[in-house]
Amino acid sequence: MIVNGDFSNELNSWGALYFYSPTTTAATISVTDGIFVADITKPGTANWHICEQQLNVPLIQNMTYKITFDAWADNPNTMDVSLSKNYGDYGTYYSTVKSITKVKQTFSYTVKMAQATDLNCRLGFGFGQFVGKVYIDNVSMQKMDVTDSETLTDLTSQNIRVFPNPASGVIEISFAAMQEHPVTIELYSLQGQFVSRLLDNKSLTSGQVVHFNLNEHQVGKGIYLLRISSKDKTFTQKLLVN
Repeated sequence: MIVNGDFSNELNSWGALYFYSPTTTAATISVTDGIFVADITKPGTANWHICEQQLNVPLIQNMTYKITFDAWADNPNTMDVSLSKNYGDYGTYYSTVKSITKVKQTFSYTVKMAQATDLNCRLGFGFGQFVGKVYIDNVSMQKMDVTDSETLTDLTSQNIRVFPNPASGVIEISFAAMQEHPVTIELYSLQGQFVSRLLDNKSLTSGQVVHFNLNEHQVGKGIYLLRISSKDKTFTQKLLVN
């Protein structure tokens, strides 16, 4: 669900840097060797005073999401990680505080969206109290399809691969572990509006690869939600078309 979470495409889909007070706080961001680097030269008094964000993150009511990222810093401190609205009062749906050390750590936790579906959210990293460089890499957010507390195994990010992403023409979708069921693949806007149906109720099996020409489906540039559904299971991933 996170675009360019490994920063292989520089700051693409990132760079929404927020300053609570641009006159009293200062930081620069860059990507070095595929790693996001924030260099804080004037810290604030709270972590949210300087935040890096990815916008247009959709959250579906009652869905559980797994968030994973790597982080470390030249000078240890705590960092806020939050999911919040990207409009109105910018209210927070979930936030947590992580202790960032000089040693690279992998953080992984789950979040359940208890409120109404919101397709216009933001994932934010607040490092406003750090001094010096903070490093972030391998940011991932995956929707976990859960029924009766059991994770569904067919339609998951481990079993489905969408390549390339970002895309500009033909995309391929491969299924590594798939029970044979009819599958429908659709594209939606970030606001939840239907854009195109790429595949309609076709049976697929493990190891199968399907290709789609986005130009033939009149899909223009932008960020979309690619939705793959089979029986009562659904997998959703953001797709960047450039």
